[in-house]
Amino acid sequence: MLHQVLHDYLSEQCQSVADAIPALTATSNEKAIHTLRVSVKKIRALFTLVAHLPGYSFELKKTLKTLKLLQDAAGHLRDLQLQSSLLKGYEQQFKTGYPLLRLLLRNNQALATAQLQETVARIPAKLPEQLPEKLQLNKQHHKHTKATAEMVAYLQQQYEDLIVPPRNAPHEAWHSLRKKAKRLHFQLHILHTHLPDKINEAALHALTKKMGELLGKWHDHHELLLFIKHSIQLARKEKIAISTATTGLVKQVAADCRKYLDGCTALMQKVPAFYITAARIKRL
Repeated sequence: MLHQVLHDYLSEQCQSVADAIPALTATSNEKAIHTLRVSVKKIRALFTLVAHLPGYSFELKKTLKTLKLLQDAAGHLRDLQLQSSLLKGYEQQFKTGYPLLRLLLRNNQALATAQLQETVARIPAKLPEQLPEKLQLNKQHHKHTKATAEMVAYLQQQYEDLIVPPRNAPHEAWHSLRKKAKRLHFQLHILHTHLPDKINEAALHALTKKMGELLGKWHDHHELLLFIKHSIQLARKEKIAISTATTGLVKQVAADCRKYLDGCTALMQKVPAFYITAARIKRL
């Protein structure tokens, strides 16, 4: 039953959030932060999906806003952790250290950790547990065929909206594409057992997963690039000398950003059809 599938998926993700929260109050646990961040994204993807299904109703604006605040706080700290990991990789690649960047990153992580713990402290303890019960379906609309058709139409529209922007487009355009690809990937997984055979599910899963990976790597490198550039500006303002190694790092990170965007553009040159052809359905 579709409603049960949605309810069970929501319950699973809410439990993941509930399990992760205690680990955030005492330490910046990377695994817990990643789990919480992804689970909240999946919850929000589910409610975006449900919003396009007639018959469902929920009063969740305040709850989803609270979860978004939690996701943003966890996401900010996770971004800094990934930047630190990437910087370490570049230090090993070029066999040099970037002490100023490392110092500023540690300071930013300490501030982000405090912000996350403050946000967690304001979250009602039972909020994740109560959320699944707020997913209500009006009985007169409880028809699997109609509900699935509505959702498939929504998924198809989401898929058609995956349009690669020009290479020189602002980072906001690429970030928007990244969020769309991830949201669609989550939603395809949610509806896995209810998608009609004619949907090219395996190919859509593979494409959105690869897009998410490429644009995720671009995002991580782009955030590091912005951090380095901002740090250089601060150093120059304080008349701190900038090493040639640091200016060279800017060029390398920028080149790696372009590499991932080019990879995404190449991937989208030949996208799979949303529906499997009639001949292939017969073979299946």
